[in-house]
Amino acid sequence: MNEILFRLKFNSLLHWLINSKIISRIFRINDKLYRDYQLKHDLQKYMPVFSILFDVLKHLIYLLIFILASFEISEFMIWFIFLMLAGFSTKVLAYDENMKILFQSFKIPFNDIFYFKLKRRFINRLTYALIFPLGFSLLIKSFKFLPFMIFSIFFFMYFAESFTLLIYKIKKPKYLQYPLFISLILICIVFLFKQINPYYLLIPMMVYLVLSLFVIYKQQRIELFFDIFMKNINDFDESIKSLDDLFTKETEMDKNVYPEKSLSIIHKYKSYNLYQYLFLSRHKRIWYKPLRNSSLIQLAVYLVFTGIFYFDVMSSADYQMFIIILTSIYIYFLYMLDTGQRLVKAYYRNGDYHLLHYAFYRRKSEIYKQFLIRLKDSFIFSFVPISINLIFSLIWLFWLKMPLGPTLNFFISIVFFTLFFNISYLFIYYIFQPYNYNLDKPKFVLTIFGIFTYVIAYMDKPWLSYEYLGIIFIIILIVYLILSTILVYHFSPKTFKYRD
Repeated sequence: MNEILFRLKFNSLLHWLINSKIISRIFRINDKLYRDYQLKHDLQKYMPVFSILFDVLKHLIYLLIFILASFEISEFMIWFIFLMLAGFSTKVLAYDENMKILFQSFKIPFNDIFYFKLKRRFINRLTYALIFPLGFSLLIKSFKFLPFMIFSIFFFMYFAESFTLLIYKIKKPKYLQYPLFISLILICIVFLFKQINPYYLLIPMMVYLVLSLFVIYKQQRIELFFDIFMKNINDFDESIKSLDDLFTKETEMDKNVYPEKSLSIIHKYKSYNLYQYLFLSRHKRIWYKPLRNSSLIQLAVYLVFTGIFYFDVMSSADYQMFIIILTSIYIYFLYMLDTGQRLVKAYYRNGDYHLLHYAFYRRKSEIYKQFLIRLKDSFIFSFVPISINLIFSLIWLFWLKMPLGPTLNFFISIVFFTLFFNISYLFIYYIFQPYNYNLDKPKFVLTIFGIFTYVIAYMDKPWLSYEYLGIIFIIILIVYLILSTILVYHFSPKTFKYRD
């Protein structure tokens, strides 16, 4: 299985290299390499080594991002919260296209695939446990949390596996997942601000570990692995099978026709404005649902922090630290909800890909006109979270008598990053065209943007204390907006193309 998996990955990499004209010319790569079985046989011996080295490289980059922050002993709880997020969002049964091919085409037994992934994930966590906690402890010059960090890494690896099995037969698992998830985050925030010894968290973690092992063993749920795996395959197939694959469930159709309403819409919107209106109304779940969820999360977090301020729950806590943590949480959730990128993918897959086959749609004036319309809508999507932030900032400022400087900088930061995320994905879409038709091989620029986001989310944010932060952010946003529109106007006819 390891050999087949390697050849699948090698062939996909080779396909990418051959289609990269500059790289293929420099290294003289051509289609003949597909038939060079001896080369594949020789390279396959080193595949495990390359996999481990790639894991090590990712962990070192992750550690490098943390180096950009200024650490205190208690701040490793932030890392613990992010590790918890990864534990909730990761399943050991998740797989890629190659795993589906192994299971369906080569008829490799499920147990072999499962234990292969289990072993591969264990090696990944082992290298992470060797690199990150040790590097983190060296940075903060304290090794008292090293055992707890190593245990947490393997605990959340197991959590990703066992929690899936434990809630598999629950009809509506979200009713259990989300309250548990929010409760754990709130507990971690209390530990962070109260500076409680995190080793107390080992008690519930050990209790969960023992109980989940007992339940799985007692009810013999090991046979559910196969059922869950097959369910994931069916879900995966549904999401990539045809033109309507990616956003079939996201697209709403008109069930009834109202001639008067339709005529009023046609009279109100013209040309590309009508096209954009129809597109957004059919893909409402792509932007409306994340916007609604993010707004509810934002309200909940702000209410919790307002309660902490009002009842003086943590009298010794620094207001500036509250602002830094709120900003970090907001940036991270902007990245996780990914509304801007989801909408851009819908633009390409369900609209632009087909229209770009026609010459009229590739004209500079038409591309630029459509870009401006979508840019305007991205500003509209940002209005709701900015309004919520404005309301709570005013409450903190006038009702709770919080300092003007940090509160104003917090509001301006939220406005800046809300607009920046929406503008950036649109700008990257028009200038770099990062997607192909299947949306499965985005260009490296999105990886760079993701790393940049993690750096901003993790760093200490000393700029939140700057006196002239508002002026600086406004200037940056205006300059970025002007540059993006100029670059799109001049270069989009060459860069904004369909990719198969």
